[in-house]
Amino acid sequence: MTSFEHEDFGLTAAELWDDPRKTFHALDDRLSDEGFTGLRIAAPRLVPLGVRETVPLLVYHSATFEERRRSSFDDHGAIVAIDVLSNVTYARSPVEHDGEEVKPRRDPPTKPAPKGLTSQLFVTDLRDRLRLPWTRARYVVVALLRDQMSNRLVIEVDRPPGTFRDEEVERFLEAQRVERADKDVWPEPGNPYPHFRREPAHPSVPQSVGISLVADRVSVRRPEGALPGSAFGRCVVRASFRLPVLPHELLATSGESAPGAAPTALVRIGLVILGADDGNPLVLRLRVPSFDPIVGGGQPVVTGHFALDLLAMDEMPERAQTYFVYAFSGEEMAGPVPAAVVDEASLPSVSTGPEEG
Repeated sequence: MTSFEHEDFGLTAAELWDDPRKTFHALDDRLSDEGFTGLRIAAPRLVPLGVRETVPLLVYHSATFEERRRSSFDDHGAIVAIDVLSNVTYARSPVEHDGEEVKPRRDPPTKPAPKGLTSQLFVTDLRDRLRLPWTRARYVVVALLRDQMSNRLVIEVDRPPGTFRDEEVERFLEAQRVERADKDVWPEPGNPYPHFRREPAHPSVPQSVGISLVADRVSVRRPEGALPGSAFGRCVVRASFRLPVLPHELLATSGESAPGAAPTALVRIGLVILGADDGNPLVLRLRVPSFDPIVGGGQPVVTGHFALDLLAMDEMPERAQTYFVYAFSGEEMAGPVPAAVVDEASLPSVSTGPEEG
């Protein structure tokens, strides 16, 4: 899915930095009249290096009062940026949350929620919030709230127009990107997961460029881990893809390997996993092998698959809740895909007859 909708909320480029709330009331009136609910984001098209030191991002969130009681962008949202030059995914919550904080359950409100809509404008510095490297980049940016998604837009971080460009320096930097790129699959293949070959449960490879993503809808977390040879105790996410690859994602292969035996590319795919009740998104930066032959002429496009057991990942939060899984690579994305996790202790007990006294 490649669709972008740039937005500036009626602000000039300078105002996006210097007076980002200037048009909030006019924006709110317009979107309220349209009955809009959800997320909208705005940002400058170009961030000139050497002139600006921040990347302003404005997030408008509108919801009914009842919806706002259940979730807010501050508590449950995420900001995601993918640098399409490096194909690295960055994602964090809009505000700082303690690392493993479990939000306290609020007492149910005693009064009905008011009718109508409520809105907020959240302003942040994308560079600081996502800890972005301060170098030339092209970011695809989106805001998420559980299973809601904002418009996607593109932000160029580059030298100002008219600045002298040394093509030899640019070639050197691209060569360094290729040389310094990780050359290993991540996560490492396991038994039975992770694995990177097609299985019957995988979705079909997209006919055009894109990612197809599925996940086990409800899974059980067991303290002892998954039952051997069983799906019980696993939460498996599977994907099939057809994606363009960048020069630093290609692998050198020897002519001695049989076709399809050795990886020819490592495709960067970022999994962003939002807990319905958490304030900290999990980001898994996968390096997924493709075994397709690489043919010359233009940017290569390859296919591949992966299957991960989220409950076996050390990074996965140990909390029973519904998660929303998104996948990002370059300009492509997939999701949200819901995947709920329940604790084994919460399963109903099965009566086997009267107890003996």
